[in-house]
Amino acid sequence: SLSASLVVTTVDEKGVAHESLQPLPDEVYPGNIIQYTITAINTSTGCPCSDTLKNTAVLGAIPKGTVYVERSATSPSTALFSIDGGVSYHPWPVTYTIKNADGSETVWTATPEQYTGIQWTIASLTPQERLSFSYRVKVQ
Repeated sequence: SLSASLVVTTVDEKGVAHESLQPLPDEVYPGNIIQYTITAINTSTGCPCSDTLKNTAVLGAIPKGTVYVERSATSPSTALFSIDGGVSYHPWPVTYTIKNADGSETVWTATPEQYTGIQWTIASLTPQERLSFSYRVKVQ
């Protein structure tokens, strides 16, 4: 399942910032932070010996008009990132190579605006087990 929440930061009388998650409104504005939470559930009620899911990919989109908030991915496994619409996934930071006019190549590090997706791999998910993954994006 996928849920989205608006991240709201308030400052108390001592100047300490506190974050809370609120229902995502119908309209969001530049600067708003959205937290996506993906919950993967193995709905099988069978035997763990035969109904355990193995090496299952969990995918999250970074919608157009938003930018991934660096280091916001949380989960029980390492996140990989895509800058090509989900064709490939790589560890942070993603790099890519540009061929120059003279035939030489230059390696660039992707900017947060270039990220299009996020992926986690679940090594094993037994019947009725659930795992949650979350990440944040900033509205441009």
